[in-house]
Amino acid sequence: MSGRNYAIGVDIGGINIKTGLVEDSGHILYKRVVQARPEEAVKVILQEVMDLVGEIIKFAEEKGIRFRGIGIGAPGLIDSQEGIIRFLTNFPKWKDVPVGELFNKTFNLPIFIENDVRAAALGEHKFGAGRNKEHLICLAIGTGIGSGIIIDGQLLKGSRQFGGEVGHMTVLPDGPPCACGNRGCLEMMASARSVTRRAMEALSRQEETSLLKVYKEKGAITPEDVAQEASQGDLVSRRIYEETGQWLGIGVASLINIFNPEMVIIGGGVANAGELLLEPLRREVQDRAMPVLRDSVSIVLAELREEAGVIGAASMLF
Repeated sequence: MSGRNYAIGVDIGGINIKTGLVEDSGHILYKRVVQARPEEAVKVILQEVMDLVGEIIKFAEEKGIRFRGIGIGAPGLIDSQEGIIRFLTNFPKWKDVPVGELFNKTFNLPIFIENDVRAAALGEHKFGAGRNKEHLICLAIGTGIGSGIIIDGQLLKGSRQFGGEVGHMTVLPDGPPCACGNRGCLEMMASARSVTRRAMEALSRQEETSLLKVYKEKGAITPEDVAQEASQGDLVSRRIYEETGQWLGIGVASLINIFNPEMVIIGGGVANAGELLLEPLRREVQDRAMPVLRDSVSIVLAELREEAGVIGAASMLF
């Protein structure tokens, strides 16, 4: 195992908590996953994460592997400079938790903590779709829309470490209210929630769509259901992804005009729809972004997918 560098990556998600031993090629050597329990007390969840990290450390010691430290990615407002989770998305009891300090006391190792999408952007930059790109934007389209922006090879953080909240840029001034207090945020128009909302609105209008059968069978509709029905020719489902891609394209065009990236990487659950989403997105960018900036940018799907969180978190140590 000599000649390689290793680090532990931790991905705290609302559904699963993942940890892994990652080598500096981006390969995960060993991985552990448990189901997240957001309603539990902070100390219970912290102990669960520490136990997972302990299992990774035990594996590394048994294999004679020395590693550089621990990287942690988590959704929400993360003060990466102080190592504090100010707000953890989907975990209502988390506020101003000094995770970096607590992990350092337990393991006596270098600890890096970052927003999960920013960490994923680092992973894509070093090991995924953005290899050899010094200027890129990574968007994660899930329940909300998160981003990681890399300029001159460095992650953009902002004066208080919270920069890059592109999901809350206004794209429709009188649009749906957002939990952030604004109206018409990008994530209200182009996230998983917006896909589901449009599907339910179509059913309420009694439009002719195969989504009705899905809803009767499951009692709910997911973005994956809409993508599946769209791929089988359902016109309403195709329209939903057309609209979602258009709104996302409006946001991406503005980002291209502002940051002049070489690449925009689209990840997250909604991106699993592939060209259903990317085709209208690219058309909107073609219409709205400045030609001199538009013509030099690639818009691609993320490569690391489900492993982006763990790999990206570990990549902070490389």
